[in-house]
Amino acid sequence: ISGADNLEEHMLNPVKRKLSEEDQGRWLMIIDNVDDNSVLIDTTLNGRRLYDYLPRSRREMIIFTSRNRQIAVDLAP
Repeated sequence: ISGADNLEEHMLNPVKRKLSEEDQGRWLMIIDNVDDNSVLIDTTLNGRRLYDYLPRSRREMIIFTSRNRQIAVDLAP
């Protein structure tokens, strides 16, 4: 990923931290056009999968759109 050395520090970690805070309120994230789950699962940045940077919260909703049914099954909680 181009510019990956700054991507983790300046975007991925801060977004994950902020949206993982319980007092952040309810939120929705849409990850569109995930037709190849290897982008989330196999792509690594400093040894972590991109999937690992998705925020976790009890007040979250993450929607993945895809034309591939198996990806939906794989990404479902």
